[in-house]
Amino acid sequence: MIDAVGFPAIGDYAPVMRDAIVQKIGSGPAPEPIMATAEQLQAGVDSGDLVRLSATLLNRTARPGAGVMELQAGELNFRAELSTGAHTVSLNSIRNGSLVQVTGVSLVGADENRDSKGFRILLRSANDVVLLQSPSWWTRGRSAGLVVMPAGMILLSALWVTILRRRVEEQTKTLRASEECYRELFENASDLVYTIDLDLRFTSLNRVAEQTLGYTQAEAIQMSAQQLVSPQHRQQVDRHFQRAVAGEAISKLELEVTAKDGRRVMLEVNPRLIYRDGKPVGVQGIARDITGRKEAEMELRQAQKLESVGRLASGIAHEINTPIQFVGDNIRFLQDSMGCLQATLLKYQKLRDAAASGTVTAGLLAEVRRAEGESDCAFLLEEIPKALSQSLEGVTRVATIVRAMKEFAHPENKDMAAADLNKALLSTLTVARNELKYVAEVEIDSGDLPLVVCNVGDMNQVFLNLLLNAAYAVGDVMKETGKKGKISVHTRVDGSMALIAIADTGGGIPEGIRNRIFDPFFTTKEVGRGTGQGLAIARSVVVDRHKGTLTYKSDVGKGTTFYVRLPLESADLPKAAKPAMAFG
Repeated sequence: MIDAVGFPAIGDYAPVMRDAIVQKIGSGPAPEPIMATAEQLQAGVDSGDLVRLSATLLNRTARPGAGVMELQAGELNFRAELSTGAHTVSLNSIRNGSLVQVTGVSLVGADENRDSKGFRILLRSANDVVLLQSPSWWTRGRSAGLVVMPAGMILLSALWVTILRRRVEEQTKTLRASEECYRELFENASDLVYTIDLDLRFTSLNRVAEQTLGYTQAEAIQMSAQQLVSPQHRQQVDRHFQRAVAGEAISKLELEVTAKDGRRVMLEVNPRLIYRDGKPVGVQGIARDITGRKEAEMELRQAQKLESVGRLASGIAHEINTPIQFVGDNIRFLQDSMGCLQATLLKYQKLRDAAASGTVTAGLLAEVRRAEGESDCAFLLEEIPKALSQSLEGVTRVATIVRAMKEFAHPENKDMAAADLNKALLSTLTVARNELKYVAEVEIDSGDLPLVVCNVGDMNQVFLNLLLNAAYAVGDVMKETGKKGKISVHTRVDGSMALIAIADTGGGIPEGIRNRIFDPFFTTKEVGRGTGQGLAIARSVVVDRHKGTLTYKSDVGKGTTFYVRLPLESADLPKAAKPAMAFG
């Protein structure tokens, strides 16, 4: 069984596929041949099918690349052809006049009116010809043949020349029709279609490509494709092209190009090599404008991010309220303390003035001592530094939460950039802290990760989705056991990938739903608790946009670990330091 992709074209009698790419996809039983008669095949029945019929061998001839057997069945003559590579000596031993049974694919020829005018049989191997009966060596026909052979040779030669001339004319018409059909497909395709040579210079553009890019074909053929590709994608295009020319499989890629009017257009490109005489001479590409789709995806991700922040808002407010409360209490304490100290300070100022004039009395000294006792100066001098330190700690905590919120929910940049994933994880943990701390102890093991080229806003959303799922899983177990679970976050370098592992001690993923957890809108949570988009968006971000992997390992009753792997684009980037701040 095969899967074939190519260009439809008009054949002699039935449609054919040109420049087809054939891939084996499986195996099955061999097809059984259809028992047919020459009259049925002459009428166009069973064209393209595997057929079997009996006929008399008239003659054998040779054509470039094939051996030809001239056969007769009833009053109809036809040919059976076998490629030279499959031709064997066993066929040469069959004499003219023998009754044979042939099995092969029936191909019907057509005239200019598309009417059937004959057929031929394409043999697969010499085994497709079976000798049924050999003729006697001397026959009346052989005797007549010896007499008329010279004249027959002349007539046959003339007939063969006529047939060849007609066949050339027919093939020329077919080729022109096929070229015209391809040209119409090329020009009227709804996607961008183009060709470039091995120097990446354009050789053709279709109408949609001209409209999208703003360049006419005459302008484009003076340019290199790299002139249109945005700088951040040029290296990717070079690597893709070099692998293709080296014979590696070509996969589709997404890249940004700049149109003539300065617009940035996002394209999904599916290229294939063009061969001539067995050697690559260029690339044909079919590209689709996905700018609108990418903008919609970005808006969806940002909307879900803001939705997540909204869902976490009450917890975040609580996280901010707690330090604000003790900051307020400390400030009120400092305000009251300032009044007491101010009264005592005024007594000291009065004592200072009396000492300067030499009029210090016992009564004045008693007033100073009484003011000190009433204000409890020793207590205030001990507690005021503590209140200031606690207030500074609260302000720092609030600033950390606000900064994490800003980093998490800030509108994202669609471009990739080197980012510190350890820092991104810490920000996400800060935002989600209130959802986590009541159900699990959080353990962080941050390895020495280099800066990773990614969209950090997208990755924040992935981390949040995985952390919230872990919190829900652990929380469900806590309802039954009454004990907190554990959520572990580990980062390290794994070969050429940055690895982020988020593990929980929840109930695990049931076997029956594991093949559906990445499906959009699939959720096991009750209504109002989840939309079923979290893992679907996470997989799209990691796999489709960042060319990484998102996998998991789950043991029912023990927990689940999700593994996010992102490629390390550049080994010479500086390493990201471990976070100086612990999460608690």
